[in-house]
Parts: sequence; C-alpha cells; structure tokens
Amino acid sequence: MRHFPVVSVGALALCTVAACGDLHSGAGLEYPTWVTQPEFQFSNDPHHDVRLSQVPYLRVDPVRNRVFVIDLLDMPVTAWSPEGSVVFSAGRGEGPGEFIYPTRIYIGDDGSFVVGENLGTRFTWYTPDGELAGTVPGPPTSVIHDGFRLNLEAPVSDGGFLGSPRIPIATAVGMRDRPPINTRPLLRVLPAKRGVWPAPQPVFRVDNRNRYAAIRRGERTTFAGQPFGDEDLWRIHPGGAVVARRNGAPGGVDLIELNARGDTLWRRSLSFQPQRLTAERVEAAIASWVDSRASSGQESPGTLRQAYERVLYRPEYLPAVEGLFLAASGEVWLETHERLDNLRVFYTVRRDDPAQQPRRILLPDGVWFQDATDTHVWGIRRDELDVPHIVGRRLVPR
Repeated sequence: MRHFPVVSVGALALCTVAACGDLHSGAGLEYPTWVTQPEFQFSNDPHHDVRLSQVPYLRVDPVRNRVFVIDLLDMPVTAWSPEGSVVFSAGRGEGPGEFIYPTRIYIGDDGSFVVGENLGTRFTWYTPDGELAGTVPGPPTSVIHDGFRLNLEAPVSDGGFLGSPRIPIATAVGMRDRPPINTRPLLRVLPAKRGVWPAPQPVFRVDNRNRYAAIRRGERTTFAGQPFGDEDLWRIHPGGAVVARRNGAPGGVDLIELNARGDTLWRRSLSFQPQRLTAERVEAAIASWVDSRASSGQESPGTLRQAYERVLYRPEYLPAVEGLFLAASGEVWLETHERLDNLRVFYTVRRDDPAQQPRRILLPDGVWFQDATDTHVWGIRRDELDVPHIVGRRLVPR
C-alpha cells in the first residue's frame, strides 16, 4: 500500500514532547492577521454536463492546482481547475473506479489520491491523472472493538487503517442503566494475516464528555448534540491524527499530533481571548431546538423547553475553538467563536513547525471553510436559491 499523506504536509515535526517540551502562546500575543479576497467561484461545467447539487466535502491539490469535490447526488468525485472546468470525474456505481458513498479524499504529494467509501468499507487509489490504480476493501463487519463496529477513516502507509468505534448516542449518554461513555479510543486496525484480522488496537483516547444530551419527556427520549460542548475534537489522516483538547482553562486549547502508532510527535498549548457564554446564546440554542420539535404539534413548547433546559450543558465560557481542520497547506486550522462584524476568526498552526507564530485569519460569514493552500482559502457558499458554489479566496496580509 502506498503512502498518501495529507497534501503538502512535508516532514512531520522534528521535535517530540520529550525533546522540545510543550509550546505555549499567551492570550495577549498579537498574531499577524490575514484577510481574504474573492478570486474563484464555480458551480457547474456545462461543457462536461456536470452540475453540483450538494457539496458536503472538498479537498485541494496545491501541487497540480486542482479542487476535488464529492457531490452525493450527482457525480460523486470530480476534479476541477480553479476556473471551474472539470479535469476528470469518477461516476456512481459498483464497478472499478466507481463509488457508492464516497466520504473521504486524501491526496499524495505527487498528485495521486485515494477515495474512502462508506465509513471505510473500501479505499480506491488513483494516479495523478485520475486513472484507476487499485482498490482495497476494509475489514469485514465482524471486526469490532468493545462490541462496536468501526468507522475507518484513513489507510496507513505500512498497511491497515485508522478510525474509531461507532458508538450509538444512546449508549454514549448512558441509557438503560448503563454509565455514560466518557472517552472514545482512536483505533489502528492492522492488516489481515492469512485471512484473519487482528483485534483493533487503541492508540489514543479522546474525551467524549459533554458531547450529547438525552432529552427525556415521559416515555419519549430525543438525542441531540450539546451546542456548547467542550469534548475533544480530532481529525484522522493517513499518517496519524491531530487532537484538540478544549476543556481546560477559559480560552485555552491543547493541540496534539500523533503518528499511526499513537506516539506524540508534538503538542502545543494556545490561549485566545475567553468568550463568555451569554444568556442570549443560551436562549437562541433553546429556542432553536424547541422550534424544531414543536413544529410537529405533538408536544407543547413548554414541555420541550423544560426538558431541554434540564440537560443543556452551560459552561461559564465557550470552548476556545468550535472547529478543527487539517489543510492542504500543512496547517491546523482552528475556528473560534470570535467575530469581527461579519467575519469569522480562524487561527492556524503549522504542523511541520508548530513553534512558529500562529496566523489569525478572517473569513466572511456565508463561506463554509473546507480547505486551504498557502495562497487561497477554499470553501462552499450557497446563494439565495440555496445553490452551492465552490469559492476560492486569496489570502493577503491585513
């Protein structure tokens, strides 16, 4: 199996915790600020009869200047030029080079790429020109961890896969007299030997608390995510994983990068301006959930409100970050709760030089961040008719 690192990561960090210690940044540090300017936008290619119906996921190949898009309702995987022309595509189906439910794309430094399907049931490799290079099935459903089936996210260069167990929400919150599951393992699944798959190996454990809520009203129970939860965030890639721990001091986040064996490559602690959880935010979250349930007319808004208020997690401060992304630039992108007029605030940390000063990047509301290169931020914007557009915005120092 060939190595498919996240695009343009380069060499992993040269220091370990033992060699370099934890790296810290204070909340008062003035980070250099960057803004974005619109440059590219496209939503279809009439010459190739391709129109984007839904765009849940995209990745960028900065070496060959291409944008890979997964569209669940139309062409599952397409590669585009920044100007909006389709370079090549792979269709829906079960044949060679076709997909049923693609969910992941990883791009190699040479432009070759691998597509993962349906929680890791199959991974398919392509050459830089989009030619089929091979397909590897994931392990069978009989391979489980602690009684749970697996969600495999990435193949590993020396064989096997990385992922996590699929824990149902009812089990995670502790239903039916069972205690809640407060941690979740990141797993490595080694390749089968003589047709026998070894048991998945936990390589790291992430904090799973305050992630879900069980909202009980008599005989009825509804599950929902905690809008102000401070559980760990993580992103798995073919070389390992990056974890953001955000339940420490107000405004603080600890970043940890691991390799596929679970060894810590580097860690860094960042501090941002703490953001208090306001009564207005709490009321907006409650009203949004109550409105979504009361529209059926089966339960009164008052009953729903009381049930939701009982289980809503309300920390004094919001978690320092609300989104974690691994970008093609080789950076960790952190989305925060900070706002500047109609701009959202992100911070970036270089994975190949985590001691380097982070950047502060302002991105307009309405642009759903997906990926970034050294020169552009790529995302999705929906117009007034809810039509998705791929947008590329140039990064410039403020």
